[in-house]
Amino acid sequence: RLFKAFSAQPRLALVTRTMSAAAGDIFHFGIVFGSVFFTFAVMGMAFFGREHKAFASLPRASTSLFQALFGDLDIEEMERSGRDITHLFFSGYMLMAVLILLNMLMLVAIILDVYAVTK
Repeated sequence: RLFKAFSAQPRLALVTRTMSAAAGDIFHFGIVFGSVFFTFAVMGMAFFGREHKAFASLPRASTSLFQALFGDLDIEEMERSGRDITHLFFSGYMLMAVLILLNMLMLVAIILDVYAVTK
C-alpha cells in the first residue's frame, strides 16, 4: 500500500520504478553476500565455538562477524585461544567481505544506470 501511495507523487514514483527494475540485481547481491557471510559464520563456530562465547552459536557468530565488518572485534582475544588459523580466518573473512561490499559500489552503479533508463 505504501508503494501504491508513492505513485501519486512523481518523484517517489520514479524511485519505486527504479528499485523495482533493479530488484533482481539487488537480490543477487544479497544471495552472494549472504552465502559468504553464512559460510564464515559456520566456519567461525567450528573453529572458535568451544573456546569463545561470541562464536558459540550461529546467531552469536553472525553478530560477531557483522561487528567485525565495523572493526568491533577483539582479535587479541581470539589469538589467546592458541589457534594458528585465527589470522587466516579473519584475514580471509575481511578480504572476502570487503571485496563483496566494494562490489556493492557496482550495484549502486547498476541502480543509477536503471535510474537513467527509467527517468
